[in-house]
Amino acid sequence: MNALQEIAPLDCDRPRHYAMEALRQELLAVRKILLHHVERQLPSVGAGGVGFSDLVMAERAYATLREVERTLDHMDNSAYGICRACAGDIPLERLSTNPHAMLCAGCIQERLEVLSADAL
Repeated sequence: MNALQEIAPLDCDRPRHYAMEALRQELLAVRKILLHHVERQLPSVGAGGVGFSDLVMAERAYATLREVERTLDHMDNSAYGICRACAGDIPLERLSTNPHAMLCAGCIQERLEVLSADAL
């Protein structure tokens, strides 16, 4: 490996790299919106002047925020886009539809078949 490759390693899957970066930027924007929403709800909850529907909305926003944070953490640790079951790449189409996906479609199908067989 030469010095240039150490600084900027060759990326054979350049389009995937750019798509992943675009997903990352999208998640960061969603994270910013969710943080603002959750922070805005906190004073109402602490003061007791909040209704049940407000609490449900705040909990949903917080749950989504946790999911976004987990996904961003996987991106930082290079675990993003890799199926947790088979260690294969999760297709970009799936990640674009569901950025929080942890399994490829094949592994999900296998699990559904097992659950279906167990239910019989």
